[in-house]
Amino acid sequence: MNARKIGRIVAAVGAATLVLASCGSDDTTSSDTSTSTGDTSESLSVSDAWARSTPEDAERTAIYLTVESHEDDTIIGASVPGDIAAEAELHEPATEGMDEGMDDEHGGGAITMRAVDQIPVAKGTTTLEPGGYHLMLMGLVEPLIDGETFDLTLDLEHGSPLSVTVTVRSG
Repeated sequence: MNARKIGRIVAAVGAATLVLASCGSDDTTSSDTSTSTGDTSESLSVSDAWARSTPEDAERTAIYLTVESHEDDTIIGASVPGDIAAEAELHEPATEGMDEGMDDEHGGGAITMRAVDQIPVAKGTTTLEPGGYHLMLMGLVEPLIDGETFDLTLDLEHGSPLSVTVTVRSG
C-alpha cells in the first residue's frame, strides 16, 4: 500500500470520526415539547427534542427527538430561527466505501450521513436518534450552549406544521 493511499484512508477515517461524533449516543430525559398550529396535535406529538452543544468553531450539529403518532405521516421539512442556523436538513445514515476495492472486513465501509427529502413517521413511536435518522443544523450562527433552548418547526406531509422546543445538551 503506497503512502498516498494510506494518507487518504487516514483522512477518511478522521472525517468519519468527526461526523459520527455528532451522531453518537447519549441518554435522554422525557418531556413533551411540541405544540401544533392545527389538527396535527391530535395525531402526533414530539418529546425528548435535543441538540448537541457545540464548540466555538462548529458549523453544524444534530437534533434528535421522539415522535408519537396515531397514524402514518412524513416529516418533509424542518426549520429553525435564522439566529440559530442557516438551515435544518433531514438526514439518514449511509454506508459508503472509503476506497475502491476495499470491503467492510478490511475497513472499507464508512458510515456517513446524507440529506433526504423526507423522514417516514410510522404509527406508534419513531425515534430520530444518534446513528439513525436525525435533523442536522447547518451554518450555526453561534455555539449552542448546554441548557439553552430554541424553536424547531417540523413540516408534515399530512397536517399542520409542528412547533417543538429543543433543549441543548452536552453529549
